[in-house]
Amino acid sequence: MAVDYLSTLNSKGSGINITQLVDSLVSAEIDPAKNIVKAKLDKGNVAISEMATIRSELATFSEVLNSPNAGLAIYADSTDDYIQISVDDPDIFTPFSSKISVNQLAAEQVLAFTSISDTDITSTSDELNGGAAETFTISFGTWSSSGFAANADATDLTLEMDAGSTISDLVASLSDLAGVTARLIDNGDDTYTLAVISESGEENAIYISSSSGDFDTVASDDDGLPSQQVTAATDAELEVDGITVTRTSNEITDLFDGTTVTISGITTSSATVSALEDSDIALAEMNAFIGYINANRSMLNIATARGINGATPGPFAGDVTMNAIKSQLSAITTNPIDGFLSGSFYLSDLGVLTNQDGTLSLDEDTFTAAFDEDSTRYKAIFRSKIETDSSLLSASATDFSNLTAGNYSISYDSENDELTVNDETFVTYVSSDDYTNYYASYGDFSGVSLKSSTGVGASSNLYVGISLTSTIMDYLDDLLSSSGDFTERETTIEEDLADYEIKIASFDDKAVTIRSRYTSQFIAMEQMVTKFKATGEYLTTMMDSWVNQK
Repeated sequence: MAVDYLSTLNSKGSGINITQLVDSLVSAEIDPAKNIVKAKLDKGNVAISEMATIRSELATFSEVLNSPNAGLAIYADSTDDYIQISVDDPDIFTPFSSKISVNQLAAEQVLAFTSISDTDITSTSDELNGGAAETFTISFGTWSSSGFAANADATDLTLEMDAGSTISDLVASLSDLAGVTARLIDNGDDTYTLAVISESGEENAIYISSSSGDFDTVASDDDGLPSQQVTAATDAELEVDGITVTRTSNEITDLFDGTTVTISGITTSSATVSALEDSDIALAEMNAFIGYINANRSMLNIATARGINGATPGPFAGDVTMNAIKSQLSAITTNPIDGFLSGSFYLSDLGVLTNQDGTLSLDEDTFTAAFDEDSTRYKAIFRSKIETDSSLLSASATDFSNLTAGNYSISYDSENDELTVNDETFVTYVSSDDYTNYYASYGDFSGVSLKSSTGVGASSNLYVGISLTSTIMDYLDDLLSSSGDFTERETTIEEDLADYEIKIASFDDKAVTIRSRYTSQFIAMEQMVTKFKATGEYLTTMMDSWVNQK
């Protein structure tokens, strides 16, 4: 236990516990103001901790909204495992159900070469053409009993191999060519086979001629097919609703809009293949979306609660920034969703209701009826879309974040093949596939591209639809950015906390000064009291002495 030496030493003075008295006086002078600052510091620490939680939840909300599968609500199915269906582009997808059977799979042609100059290939380093340079010509077309017929749409390829090139060098060079793959296969008997493989599809078969003649594909006298052929190139053959169709690949992207049909085997009967929009899937996704909005709204409501009727106020009660965030999120979910070809609409049109506390609720019957009537509004909640109302013009955008939702006028000058959108002239570029692209590299429509058949533009309307989820994500990204309102509020609180720490430290410094002043004053007082008491004792003794002398 510490010894109060000051109070012990003044035992001949006033007898007052000076240390205790000084402590009380210092506390009376410092503590009221210091406690106010400490309360602000404690509140600020709670606020900064709460802001970290809110930031995390809002960032998570933004990530959830950024799902590539949002707004699909598509059930894709096949009754045969040999036929698989997937939806790749929901913007052009049209629901369908079809009967499909597979009669033949698409296959690559495989050519096998086992020798160089009539000698087995026994090493990966065997040289071509006796070490001399060699030239290869590769053509693409169809092999049949009549021999090889070149594909008029395919261009011959020429391959120059330097002197000293090996069979391994040839494999690498062939594989670098478009439409060709080469492999050197170890036969397991100290010999190798060079396999040259085409792309799948009957018209993608290969004809090779080489300057040495070692790798020429020569038609057989028996069937007209190359003697080196192990597997023939074939097209896939399907029956779709009774109609026979062929494709060069087993992954077929042009049977149904926005889908890929993948076949892997021959079927014994027709399979039902379908991709349909499902209101149950849409309803589940809509409920999940509303649940995320409500969770974040409730979090903000608690943080900004004023504490009415004795309830504990939130750490941001009356905070302008946090209340502004609540208001903005409410506005986003109650404002019209614009820019879609189907017209502007509100969430309430899909059965979404706004509760008194700002949270949302869903009338599921209204939603299901609205979805069944027109699913485009449901999609517009989750997926931005750019389109025109002309069949002659298709539209695309590299980035929706810089675009403003709305309906814009397209004007086309056929004489000059010039296209403008809202009086902004697009750059005209004729592509190699006989299509003309009109694109904007700057301005209000930067990143927008319109496409038509060459010389066939059209005056029409451009619709830029920004999804509700994109609007929320853009707002949250701006809000949480380094220059956003949320970050600025965090910075202000952190700066205030630093100021409070400095003020508390200054109070402590001030307390030391005040304590020193009071201590000095009381020591001086005690010295005077001690002197007075000593004088009093002297006078008392002297008076007693006088009395005793009488």
